[in-house]
Amino acid sequence: MGRFLSQKAPKIPWALAVSLLCVACVEWGVRSPLWQNAFWLAVRARAGQQDHFQRELSSLRLDALEFRSSDAPDPLIVIGSSQVLHGLDFHMLREMVKPRPVIRSAMFGMTPLKALSAWRYLRVTKKSKVLMWLSAFDFTNQQSFPIDWLRPLASWQGTPGVLSCYSFKERLQHRWKVVDLMVASSLELWRIRDYFHSLEFRFWGVSELNNVPAALSPQQQARMKNEMRYDLKLMPFELNAFQSLTDKMRTCGASLVVFEGGVNPELASKTRLQYEQDIRTWLNDQAVQHDFIFVPTTDQDLSLLNEDWTDMTHLNSSGRLKNTRYVAAYLLTMRSMGQKEN
Repeated sequence: MGRFLSQKAPKIPWALAVSLLCVACVEWGVRSPLWQNAFWLAVRARAGQQDHFQRELSSLRLDALEFRSSDAPDPLIVIGSSQVLHGLDFHMLREMVKPRPVIRSAMFGMTPLKALSAWRYLRVTKKSKVLMWLSAFDFTNQQSFPIDWLRPLASWQGTPGVLSCYSFKERLQHRWKVVDLMVASSLELWRIRDYFHSLEFRFWGVSELNNVPAALSPQQQARMKNEMRYDLKLMPFELNAFQSLTDKMRTCGASLVVFEGGVNPELASKTRLQYEQDIRTWLNDQAVQHDFIFVPTTDQDLSLLNEDWTDMTHLNSSGRLKNTRYVAAYLLTMRSMGQKEN
């Protein structure tokens, strides 16, 4: 028995070495821009009408590849959630703020914590102007550790900051998700593992995708209205993440403009208005301390009516037109005044 083990033992390190080499080769291959482009095109083509996250994730990853191969000077980078996707006509905005290029880095559900995690793919560079769209809802009502959202955009540029936003108790409670996130930060194979399942590669005939997600069904709207109460339990983590984001932007030399997002007037209530005021005050204090521009809803020259909303939180085409014109005019005014320009 001893002789048998002694004969087998030397083969184990070789098997391990060969396995690691194979993994390294595959990892190198899937990181190549050519493979990434083909893969995310296939993922986007496979996304269904309601697969907002999968479709927007693939678009963000594809856009990051395109940006890496270009030298867009001093871009305007728009960061936010589906409120931005519904609230801005990006084609019109690009035309109105020329010659500055506009980069769309918004995704369904992108709160400050998730934006921090996705830092590598946001394409914030020196002399960038960053436009963030935040409402009180982005700081509340969030999952405690949304690993399925964080994993495909994980990197060591964002993960340390994400983990530092959580308390030790929360990290301990979600320790396996923390391990999951750290592995995803290191291995592209782990980041994209969910999108290998049932993926049917289609490199031709990719349909043209609408940049604006489909509206929620009446049933989804009713459920959202019932569930949209401000849960403050996780708000400190989102506030910490926003502070980390502003620090990273300031460090890399980017300037920041934060627009406060609103919600459908039908959702107005005394409690909701109080929470919105508290977060508005906090953001205003942060703007003073960290030298960025904050534009609260009370200062926005917008006349949004009930008929300008698709649902409880998203604008329709008429609201989007009003909002885009306002944002473009605001940015052009800043440019003419030389305010916060790089």
